[in-house]
Amino acid sequence: MMKTIFFILMLFLSSHFFAQVRYVVNAESGLIIRKKPTSKSEKTGKFNYKDTIVVKKEIRKRADTIQDNKFTIPGYWIQVKTKENVKGYVFEGFIKKRIEGNNKRAKLKLYGPVKSITKYNIIYHYKKSKDSLYEGKTDYEEKIILDKNGNLLERYSYHWDNKIYLDYTRKYDANNHLLEHTNMLKGEISTRETYVYNKEGLLIERNKFYGDKPYYKWMYTYDEKGNTIEEEDYYYDKMRSKRWKMSFDENNNKTLSKFYNYNEQHKLNFHYLYDSKKRILKRTEENLFTKKTIPIEEFKYQNLSNNNRQVIRLEYNNEGKLKDKFIRRYDSIGNMTEYLEYKEGSIDLYYGLKRTIKGNNKMVKRYDKNGLTDKDEYVYDYKGNLLMHQDFYTSEERKNDIYNTTFYTYIFDKYSNWIVKKEFRGKLLKKVYYRDLKYY
Repeated sequence: MMKTIFFILMLFLSSHFFAQVRYVVNAESGLIIRKKPTSKSEKTGKFNYKDTIVVKKEIRKRADTIQDNKFTIPGYWIQVKTKENVKGYVFEGFIKKRIEGNNKRAKLKLYGPVKSITKYNIIYHYKKSKDSLYEGKTDYEEKIILDKNGNLLERYSYHWDNKIYLDYTRKYDANNHLLEHTNMLKGEISTRETYVYNKEGLLIERNKFYGDKPYYKWMYTYDEKGNTIEEEDYYYDKMRSKRWKMSFDENNNKTLSKFYNYNEQHKLNFHYLYDSKKRILKRTEENLFTKKTIPIEEFKYQNLSNNNRQVIRLEYNNEGKLKDKFIRRYDSIGNMTEYLEYKEGSIDLYYGLKRTIKGNNKMVKRYDKNGLTDKDEYVYDYKGNLLMHQDFYTSEERKNDIYNTTFYTYIFDKYSNWIVKKEFRGKLLKKVYYRDLKYY
């Protein structure tokens, strides 16, 4: 790893106030509470790793930086109070805001009342030396617009000439249920889907249109527990439907799915088997026409040493013969550490991945049947932003030698969203990513 330290830049206000915020402590050594907003101040308490900190009113006091291994972590000091009524300040650089909800804003990991985001980047070039830097073409990526609840309203994309085009629009009801999705093509409506819900908020009807012409329809029926017990869909012009009827056990696990074809013939039964922990063990297909039952997939769960575990999934072809085998191994806290894939019943490895996670560092190795194909190391800050990526040589004699090192620095806005991300190869600036964020 290079000794040069690259700083993450942040935009701060010396004192700023926000409503209640939840944080998670991501420093494995915990988070020290200090009497004053400085690392030299007296210690008054401590939060443990993965503790949740609830701040009723976020008060940012002083911008600061703290050295963490070979990186400088920027942040600010915020006032906190523990359940034991211990008061003081903690350094925000070692904690991460918890994002609530399942909307588009949360999926994009955006904080605050984001209204829109426009993404673009600029690639930098060097004519002859590192001192001959010049700015390349601005490459626009996309623009999205969100409502006040964080739902996606519109998405735009940029073409090669940097002209912007509307890709699709969405509408929602008062309960944030998607009501309509419209795909656009060169300014004209291409396809449109509408959605209808019952009073419990469950989807009961979905319609697809080409222009204004109805094309396809889906209908759903539920039991009193909210399980889907029937699904029917059909083409409007053919007025023929295919249906599924489902049964569930007392644990709400699907045990049987009956399939009826377009001729209303009961053709297939899909059977599901579970273990005592409600985990799927086996799925089979019963053909009522041919009177044959074949396996579709099987799962095997195994406990390994040190509370690690592995899941083996076997996938079968249309003849019931083993096709593919997938193995996933997990550590004691649920991180996937290894993934192995075998194709067409072969014992030769088709694709393999190993991940070693230690704090904010992650080493990833990829394999095929001939051996190592890629080796990469990633270093993140405590908020999950990538700080460094290293590529390694894959030959046996040089597998521990670094091929390339890429560093990243950031500028954040007052909501802790990054708005500028700079990419360096070694010490040379290669690319700058921008996110133009607008807020309600």
